[in-house]
Amino acid sequence: MNQELVDEVKEYFWEKYILQPPRTKLVPPDAKSPDFIEFSPGEYVIYTKGLNKGVVAHEITHYRYWGYSFYDALIAEIFMGKHFKNKARTLLSYIDDIIANLEMARQGDYIDDLADYYHDDVKSAEKISPINKVFLAFLTYKTGYDFGISPNELDKNLKKKIEELDKINWELDLNDRLGSAINILYNAGKILEDLVKEPEDEDLHKTKIKFDENEIPEIMDKVKRDYPNYSKIVEEYFNNKPELREQLDLWRYKNELSKYEIKIVGKHQFGKSGNIINGFKKWNGGEFDPINSLGVLPGELPGDPTVVEPMFKESLIYEKNEVDIPNAFIILDASSSMRGNFPMPQIVAAMLLAKEYLFNDRYVAVATFGSPGTTEVFDYSNNEMEVYRKLVRNPDGSTHLDLDKVENILWKKKGVDTYLITDSPGGGWDNLVDTLSLLNTQRSRGNEVWVFWVNPNGIPDIARSYKNINYVSIKNINDLVQLVINRERRF
Repeated sequence: MNQELVDEVKEYFWEKYILQPPRTKLVPPDAKSPDFIEFSPGEYVIYTKGLNKGVVAHEITHYRYWGYSFYDALIAEIFMGKHFKNKARTLLSYIDDIIANLEMARQGDYIDDLADYYHDDVKSAEKISPINKVFLAFLTYKTGYDFGISPNELDKNLKKKIEELDKINWELDLNDRLGSAINILYNAGKILEDLVKEPEDEDLHKTKIKFDENEIPEIMDKVKRDYPNYSKIVEEYFNNKPELREQLDLWRYKNELSKYEIKIVGKHQFGKSGNIINGFKKWNGGEFDPINSLGVLPGELPGDPTVVEPMFKESLIYEKNEVDIPNAFIILDASSSMRGNFPMPQIVAAMLLAKEYLFNDRYVAVATFGSPGTTEVFDYSNNEMEVYRKLVRNPDGSTHLDLDKVENILWKKKGVDTYLITDSPGGGWDNLVDTLSLLNTQRSRGNEVWVFWVNPNGIPDIARSYKNINYVSIKNINDLVQLVINRERRF
């Protein structure tokens, strides 16, 4: 019966609003929470007992009217957390429900069933908190339905809350749904915050809003594009969470790359020009020419039924490019001496190198290193974000490249461009000679090696004897990115 009840409500919303309701899952009747929502970037799920049509309609109204988007919910929680700290989630749950319930009353969507549910809940409750009393009394007052408590039952202080809440415009502006909801949340939150006596944990990452740390770059892209007014507070939230900051940095560095132009060579390149169809001209009513019209008869095209004669425009077409581009292996010094403020030039430079190969349909392997035993090596990949993610490492520790880990990548493929970016003065790198000796052997396998050496004194003398390595001397680390862009490319 419960599933039939849920299906009936979903069918009602489909017929009335042409709304395909979100996925629903029935929960056991003895579940602590009768109904709840779980968000993730690609999904919205209602978990319900299905014991009351009004409660199911209430959750679907969140989806239809307010709280229907993962991003709305995320921004609302972050905004409330910024202003109300660990009272935010409690306030948000009550205010969100008022917004949804008043919309149900305006539309007549099972509001009587919902009021009956709350009324019965009040009857069975041993104790009702002050904020819950105000919530129920306000709904009774605004909708005309009995939600279990009337304003007349409240003390003077709580009645004052009802009067203040009544001054708010609770109807959302459908042209600025999030903005109008934020105004309601803030104003109502200020009225109700002193009634929250048991603050909750404020970390929304562990609540009904579910997202993986690896999704943060994608989330930030979406927020910046579609919710630009709120991108700053979302970025600030992620930045204040140490466990999330690394993925935020990945997004920041990816944005930094957009400032630079990448040379795309690839398997194909722009070549000679040709003609492509650029729409059709109107038929002048004369003799119909089936050849020049490409066989399109009057009336066959959408729009103007007299359009038959094709127009052409010149366009660049692709031509095969015989240039053989290698794969790349990028080795990045992540010792403490490379530490700096965002954006750290060595990370931007390494990502630009990776991007050049990836955008030319090649594979990139990565190694980052600091103190002995901390070298991290990642196999060849053509996944852009995966490669970038491996390059974003906060510098720390001394300088030592674990050669046993790196050798597996060096000997895996022939014809690889290998890049080392370091600022070691030479004496501080405890296995520098062994590292250069290994890199010096690569040319015999058809591999080219470049070392971008950031050192105000130039290339250390100890390195000059290794003739099969291409050295680029950088006196100032701030020049590194441009020198990487300007380097002589094999292709």
